[in-house]
Amino acid sequence: MRVASAIWILLGLVLTWTSWKVVARPNGLPRKSAFWLVIAAPLLMPLVSLSEGAMLDILGWSTSASAAGTGKAMLAAAAVLAPIEQAALVLIVWPTYRAHRLHTRRAALSAALLVALAFSIADGGWLIATSGSLGIIARVLVRSTHMIGAAMIWAAAASYDQNHRKHWFPLAWLVSVIVQGFGNHVALGMAPGFCIVALPTFLVMVIAAASELRDSKRVAAEVLVHDEEPSFQPEEVHPTHLQAGLRRLSRVSLLPERPTIHQIRVAWKHQHRPALLHWIAAGTVICIGSLLAFLAASVAVAHWLNMDLSRIDDGDIIATGPMLLMGIFVLASFPVAGYLVALASAADSVFEPGMGALVAIVLVIALLSMTAPVGVVLALALAPLAFGLACMGAWFGLAKS
Repeated sequence: MRVASAIWILLGLVLTWTSWKVVARPNGLPRKSAFWLVIAAPLLMPLVSLSEGAMLDILGWSTSASAAGTGKAMLAAAAVLAPIEQAALVLIVWPTYRAHRLHTRRAALSAALLVALAFSIADGGWLIATSGSLGIIARVLVRSTHMIGAAMIWAAAASYDQNHRKHWFPLAWLVSVIVQGFGNHVALGMAPGFCIVALPTFLVMVIAAASELRDSKRVAAEVLVHDEEPSFQPEEVHPTHLQAGLRRLSRVSLLPERPTIHQIRVAWKHQHRPALLHWIAAGTVICIGSLLAFLAASVAVAHWLNMDLSRIDDGDIIATGPMLLMGIFVLASFPVAGYLVALASAADSVFEPGMGALVAIVLVIALLSMTAPVGVVLALALAPLAFGLACMGAWFGLAKS
């Protein structure tokens, strides 16, 4: 496995250099700051690994679900490993932050990308070198991608707080710990076949990061002097004007134009009227009904394809196919439900369909926590993408209502 470890490190260094040239340097991260982030992260990694091992030994916990049980394994991943790792990354980025090098969100996201990449290179290289199976590569990929995404969350919040004198960083850091803890549990605690459940979370993080970088490039409101307020704010669309805008069709398609995250965020607002609680309740029922219908369809398709859905609990590589099939059907149910709720309610925002989907997701997770602990992990993996798809489906429903 030493050869595989060397290849991992080499590819990681190439990716880090590419990230510096393509992302970090054009977005205003100074060369000295980038050098510090890339060098300090791998140097701190051994101390982080020793601290994690010592803490797990003191508590008597293990990251393996088969050895310690699902509950203790999740606690070990989310309450021990994730806080230590994210605290170490914050410690590395802190000098750059205090030197006022991360005023723009683009620079902050670039710094998070570089420091998490550098840490993941060293961490992944060690895990691969000390493992006896090539399956560890998939686990390392899951762990690394979640580490990068989690670091970007608190880095963006730190930049926002510095510019606007807010205090979102503690909450953002806790969210980062949850994201990192989920990735750690999937990568280190579950069977190899379950690595596929990390794909939806990875897609959400990639979409969010790309949207944030694109929006911050478009908006010239990022300040370069401490405590200076942005001189330009992105144009807000009043919710009452949403219907007219939604009815405009694309020149190349009969469907409404693909919404951006900012447009959906604006469409979420409903300050001009009270929330329609009855449609939130109806949206919850419709989401659950749509979910059950699509699950039944996935079972029928699996039977037609001769897939054994009982293999999902085994978590081996063969289980990847059935999990992928059921995941696709489950995710497909949410945009359909959001579309139907928005169309039936004739509302002018995606608030009611989105809240209905959110309540349905919480109810499903609560039910699975009492019946199938493994199902909780699958539901948590699909939850962010399912919620986003429900809001997007509601957007198209608004355009048709």
